[in-house]
Parts: sequence; structure tokens; C-alpha cells
Amino acid sequence: ALLASVRQSAAAPAPASRALPPQYDTNVPGRFAFYTLLHEKRVAPHMPWEEAMQVVIADPRYKSLPSLRARKEAFAEYCKIREQELEREREEKERALRANFFEMLREHSDIGPDSGIKPRPRAAVSSFRSAHALLEEDPRFRAVPHHEQRELWFEEYLLECEEKERSEQEAARKGHMEALKTAFEQDETIDASSQWRRVRLRYEDHPSYRELAPIDSLAVYEGVVKASIRKEEEQERLKRVEQREQERTNRMAFRRLLREKHDEGLFHLRTPWRALLEHFRELPEYLAVRDQHGSTPHELYDDLLDELEAMYEQDRPTLKEAFEKSEIQLADVEGMDVALLESKLKELHPDAKHVCHEHFQVFHDDLLFKFNHKKQSEEKKRQRREERFLDLLRRLKKPVTAKTTWEDVREEVESHSAARKLEDEQRKQQLFEQFRGSVEGKGRKDARGSHSDEEGMVVEDEDDRASRKRSDHGNGRSHHRERESKHRKRRRESDDEEEAERSRSRRRRRSPSR
Repeated sequence: ALLASVRQSAAAPAPASRALPPQYDTNVPGRFAFYTLLHEKRVAPHMPWEEAMQVVIADPRYKSLPSLRARKEAFAEYCKIREQELEREREEKERALRANFFEMLREHSDIGPDSGIKPRPRAAVSSFRSAHALLEEDPRFRAVPHHEQRELWFEEYLLECEEKERSEQEAARKGHMEALKTAFEQDETIDASSQWRRVRLRYEDHPSYRELAPIDSLAVYEGVVKASIRKEEEQERLKRVEQREQERTNRMAFRRLLREKHDEGLFHLRTPWRALLEHFRELPEYLAVRDQHGSTPHELYDDLLDELEAMYEQDRPTLKEAFEKSEIQLADVEGMDVALLESKLKELHPDAKHVCHEHFQVFHDDLLFKFNHKKQSEEKKRQRREERFLDLLRRLKKPVTAKTTWEDVREEVESHSAARKLEDEQRKQQLFEQFRGSVEGKGRKDARGSHSDEEGMVVEDEDDRASRKRSDHGNGRSHHRERESKHRKRRRESDDEEEAERSRSRRRRRSPSR
């Protein structure tokens, strides 16, 4: 009957006076009664189980849990939770004592740290030994049981006061710096070119300047100057961005103008820039691009020609194939206009019907250039062959004189390649006659010079005549070598010029001449 009543009391809700903290696990049947028993018997959390069992074993609630193992588990949980409760009670009590102790110290304004941050009266108390005699009769001071704890809290109070004074001083310092910064920013005379020594003299009477250290005032000034410099740099950057946008707009407008003029037929792929410049010289689109940085009008025109060249290169194979089928000679193109060439090529090649008129015109210009270049090249080759033939006449074993005939030198001349490359027989004879005429004229000139000197001549002996003969022979050979060197140099220059012309022609075919 007693066990049943214990069980009923364990199952029933606990009275208000015996309420347990919510940390206890009362979901297991019988644990509430066992917890209540331990709590009422004031079982300490550090008490061993054997000792605690002797205290509670006589109570019927001891058997509210069916087994010894369940009682030990409940006891262990109770000890753990009870120890935490006691620790919290001790902390709350200590916190209350500390709060009262600090409140007591704050009531004495003469107690504070001797840090030099805040001015204090001469009789200020800053050591625990001095404060002990002042506070020993206060019940809040005596409520702290340990002397070491009082001294420790006193030192903590001094550190707290010192930290508070430092934070107040820092807040005041920042406030003065902000006020001085505002004054500097509103001063229009302060900029990147200002001098601190002059600015400092003007602000010596400013209240914020007087409260700040010189290094802080200088830091505020440098910050304002740097901000001013950054502001100017940002304005310059925005100005450059706006300028670049305007320049880009001007270039786009000039590109549109070039497109429009090209579509109107004002120029085509092979039109040089100088020929087109007269039409743009007074236009605002051209003047805007000419007077700005970046790409010049000529470069923009070259870009457009590159695009047109790429389009022309797509149709060029078709036009070339049609021209090869037409059997039209390059010499015939010189007297043929673009319209006639276009009609003939369109008849011969079906794909040529889709080629625009401009590409026919460019193709016609390329053919004319090729014909003129070929003609100039042949003319230069002919001139070089004639020069080599004349050089051959100068180097004959038997020199050509006024009485020498073509038949006299023909056999020797024909044995050289310079004469064989000159195939026109009549032209060979003409060059020989010209060379013989030059030799005859030179002989008459030398004869006139020697006749004028005969009257003053002195009879020479045999040694003098032999010496002069050897000297004349050596001079003749040196003159001959000099002439040979000049002719070789002239031939090299001619060959180099021809090679350069061929290179220019190849480049002109790959890209339009500008």
C-alpha cells in the first residue's frame, strides 16, 4: 500500500513548493519522486552514492524506481544538474557583490586611475591601500569576504575607468578632427598646391586646431589634400572618358560618311587618298576627326579600303578566270573601257554576272597596271642589253676607231652573249655607228689638244719616251678598270631597281596603293 502511494505521488503533478527545474528528465515514471527525495534531503552533488543512499534509503520514495541501476543513473543526473545550479547561484551572488562594489567605488569621485588622461585633484585616490581606509566601514565593501577579491575588483575598476577615459578622449579627438576637416574642405584656398606652414598660421585660433596635437592637424590636412587630388583626378578621368566617347562618335560619323560617298560612286578600291582629300577638306566630319587623337582620317580610309579589298578578293578569281577564257591580250586592255570589258567577261563566265561594277573597274585598273609594268620592265631590259653591248664594244681586243666598220668587228662581237641577247641586227649596227661616232669625236678633240701643245714641246731622249709610254699604258689600264667598275655599278643599280619595281608590283596586287 505504501509503495502504491509513492507511485501515485510520483505519477501525480508536483506541488508548487516542490517544483523542480525543467532540466530534470521527468518523463521516466518514478524519476520525479526520486528527484524530489534527493532535493528534500539536501543531497550534495559531490556526495558519493553509498553515502547518499544511507540518507534516502529509509524514505518510501527511494523505491519509486524499480532497480538499483535506474536509481544510480537518476542520482548521477541529479548530481550533474545540481552542481550546475549551485555554480549559477555562486556566479549570480558574485555578480551582485561585484555590481555593489563597483557602485560603491563610483560614488567616490576622488577614486580613479592616475593615467594622466584626465586631470584629477591632488588628493585623488588611485591605490587600493589608500582606498581601504576610506571604504572599510561600507557594508558593500565588507560583504566581499576575501581581501584578494576586493583588491582584484578595485584594479578592474581602475582599468575600466582608464579605458572609459581613453575612449572619451578618442571620441573627442575624432570630433575635433572632423570639425577641422570640415573647415579645411570648405576653404577654397586649400588644394594640392597649398603649403601646410601657411595653412597652419591661418587656423591657429580655430578651436578644433587648438584641441588637437600638431601631428593630428597635419594628418587632417594631408587627408583633405589627398581627397582633393583624388577628386581632381576623377574629374580628369571622367573628362577623358567623355572625350574618348566623343572621339569614338566622330570616327563613327566619318566612317558613315565614307560609306555614303563610296555608295554614291565618289571613289573605289584603287582611289588614292590624296585624290579624295579635296572632297572632304571642308566637311565637319573630316575636321572633327582630323583635330582629335587616335586614328586619322587617312587611317580610317585605309580601314575601309581593307574591307573593300577583302570583298574584291572574293570576286577576283572569277574575274581572272573569265579574262583567261576571253583570250584578250593585255595590250588590248589599254584601248578598252570598263563597260566593254564587263560585258565581255559576263558573257564568258556565268558567275561574273553577280560581280558589281566597282570590282570590274578595279580589275580593269589592275590589268592596265600590269600591262604598263610589263612594258616598263621590257624597256629596262632592252636598255640593259644595249648598255652591255656598248660595254662589249669598249672591251674589244682591237679598239674601235673612226675607220673600223661593222664587218670588221662583227665576228668578235657575235661570239659574246651580250651581242646574242640583242637579237635585232639593225639595232646592233645602229649602236655600233653611235659608238664609232663617239670615238671619232673624241679623237678629233684629242687631236686639237695635242696640236696646241706642239710648239712648246722639248725633244725627249729615249729613256723619257720609254718612261712616258709605260706611264700612259698604266694610266690606260686604270681608266679601263674605272670604266668597268662604273658599268658594273650601273648594271647592279638597274637590277636592284627592277627587283624593287617587281616587289612593289607584288605588294600592290596584295593590297591597294594608298
